[in-house]
Amino acid sequence: MDSTWQLPLVLAAMLGNALLAGTFYAFTCAIRPGFRSLGDLEYVLVFRRINAAILNPGFLLVFLLTPLGSLACTLLLYRSWQESWLLVAAAALSLASFLITVIVNVPLNKLLATRSIDAPWQQRRARRQFEAPWNRWNALRMLASCGAVLFFTAGLLHTV
Repeated sequence: MDSTWQLPLVLAAMLGNALLAGTFYAFTCAIRPGFRSLGDLEYVLVFRRINAAILNPGFLLVFLLTPLGSLACTLLLYRSWQESWLLVAAAALSLASFLITVIVNVPLNKLLATRSIDAPWQQRRARRQFEAPWNRWNALRMLASCGAVLFFTAGLLHTV
């Protein structure tokens, strides 16, 4: 491996996927259990605030560049790695995490943001339609991001 540019590229892809995995993991292990004690109105209001807060340059930069960096790693290093299938798996999982977010989690966030929550039954409905599917897909994208890190690491270990 030409370490002048290849190693930094792989490490950047690994770091981006690790940061995303950690973000999704924090939701699974800390935020989700904390939400269990909230009433429906509090749950919806707090989740709306989180959805607004996460749309910041720091998160968006990592979120958008990570799948692109992972794909770039695969395209640029495919022929030079002994175990190139590991790169393909890593990039596919990184892209899967991105697509899950864009296709499932973001639309659920938008739906939650637009639901009327004036009456208690509306609050309950908004939470029920959102919580279980969002958590399920969040866990899947967390696993995909973790898998991307593991496959990049395994590929890197095979090159040294």
